Amino acid sequence: MTDRQTRTALPETARARLEAAIAAHRRGQVAEAEQVYRDILGDAPDNAEARHMLGIVHLQQGRLKQAEREVLRALRVDAGPAKYHNTLGSILFQRGLHDQAMAALDAALARDPGFGTAAYNRGRIFMIFGRPREAEAAFQTALRCGARDAGLFTELASALMKQGRFPEVVETCREGLTHHPGAPGLRTTLASALELSNELAEAEAEARRVREAAPDYALARLILARVQRRRDAPEAALETLMPIFQAELAPSHAAEAYYELGLIHDARAPSGAGASEAFRCFAVSNALQQRSPAALRHDGERFLREVRAYRRWLDARPPEGAAETRGGAPGEARGAEPAPVFFVGFPRSGTTLMEQMLKAHPRIVTTQEVTPLAPVRAAAARLAAEQGLAFPDCLDAWGEAVFDDLRQRFRERAEALLGPLEGRTLVDKLPLNIVRLGLIRKLWPEARILVALRDPRDACLSCYIQRFTLNSAMVNFLDLERSAAVYAETMALWLRSRERLGLDALEYRYEDLVADHERSLRRVLDFIGVGWDPAVAGYREAAKSQVIRTPSYREVTAPIHQRSVGRWKAYEAELAPILPLLAPFVERFGYQD
Repeated sequence: MTDRQTRTALPETARARLEAAIAAHRRGQVAEAEQVYRDILGDAPDNAEARHMLGIVHLQQGRLKQAEREVLRALRVDAGPAKYHNTLGSILFQRGLHDQAMAALDAALARDPGFGTAAYNRGRIFMIFGRPREAEAAFQTALRCGARDAGLFTELASALMKQGRFPEVVETCREGLTHHPGAPGLRTTLASALELSNELAEAEAEARRVREAAPDYALARLILARVQRRRDAPEAALETLMPIFQAELAPSHAAEAYYELGLIHDARAPSGAGASEAFRCFAVSNALQQRSPAALRHDGERFLREVRAYRRWLDARPPEGAAETRGGAPGEARGAEPAPVFFVGFPRSGTTLMEQMLKAHPRIVTTQEVTPLAPVRAAAARLAAEQGLAFPDCLDAWGEAVFDDLRQRFRERAEALLGPLEGRTLVDKLPLNIVRLGLIRKLWPEARILVALRDPRDACLSCYIQRFTLNSAMVNFLDLERSAAVYAETMALWLRSRERLGLDALEYRYEDLVADHERSLRRVLDFIGVGWDPAVAGYREAAKSQVIRTPSYREVTAPIHQRSVGRWKAYEAELAPILPLLAPFVERFGYQD
């Protein structure tokens, strides 16, 4: 026994009282246990275990600062027990001090790698940080350590859902339900995963089971209402959803509820007062999201700084010749491998619909917005920083050896994502790669660029009323004026790139695609160089079996319609502040009529 342990050891009688108090605490007799802890500390103020348990009492009763103080005192006496560090992590987590909480949980796992509770808590913080892969790993660690509580299965399912791995979400939920058949959170997560997989009948059945077993569980109402709206029953959806607003909702759940209410009002009466009420709900949802940890982690100006840096680079260099003057067939690379096709545009311009059509072609493989260009761009920026150069200005200073290395990185990442590419044309689809055409042009002068256009007013409206996974670009769409500003700067950069980079590019319009999709698709396939194939006519059936990670997952499996064309007109009054900024692009892209 160490000197410290000798000083803080309790007499046998007091130790028995402490153990009895901890047992009573576990039975829910918190007040009685707290009194024993205080009595023991009155006689032995340096007893770490009593101090730690008193901290847990404070934590359970919401007295977070007092809880932190007591646990820190316990750690000063004895820093060895992993459970003390885990309790400190839980306190700091509830105080919103997530970085400090993570450090405490790391300390707990360093002392006891098999401490499942600490691994679980660590996963929850990774989810707040927007790092679902690392959260998944932490939750899997907790499972390996023997944890089987319902919350763990629910959190693991959420981490998988964030990654678009819906079949695994369903499997995880169903496994969790074998242990906890009455857990409403698990069954609601299952219903949500089924809805995201477009299994609407099953999703509705699971949501109704939760409603029957736990009528007050608000989130089941949200999923059921969403399914009813998607099944063209907006009035039933409204009746289902409205009671949710009488419950006390977490901000993230309130944001989801107001968003769904906006969609229901939009479906019920997409004009006049109905549109105004829908827009109000979208605005409330976005305001709630703006205050969320996920939004506060991202700086929307970061994306705009990238746009402006490319614009300065373009303006400072001489224009290049047209694509056909550089020699070679369209898309023919100088090496043995063909250059990728880059599919870009502004978000919510129908790119997912076109991608699903292209993906059905047997000679095309698409990236579904997991672009292999991302690590290439990151590597290029790191190299520029190491050389003390500004990016993208450095692109004109680098020799071919640098670009060979970057192209190799792209190929390796593409094959890791998609498998061998031999005999297939790679279409790298990420709309906002439209900003990075300067980098693309330096890497593949022969690359073909497919550009999706949509009425700027519809595009900005759709971005504002959409639920994106947030990053430095998408966080701007939580504000209407910033949505328009991002559109104006991004599409002005496209127009400048079109003028000065000599790109081999084809623009097509979303409105033309939904009016006559075969004609538009034939034009695009001819541009890509693969020609028409009968398989593309069955794209909807193929899409139903695919995991679609973009917000358009609900639309692309439905029959093509034109309801979203000119949608902005119903919201013209609400869009009035941004219409002057968009007017030049409305004219430039031919939408003034």
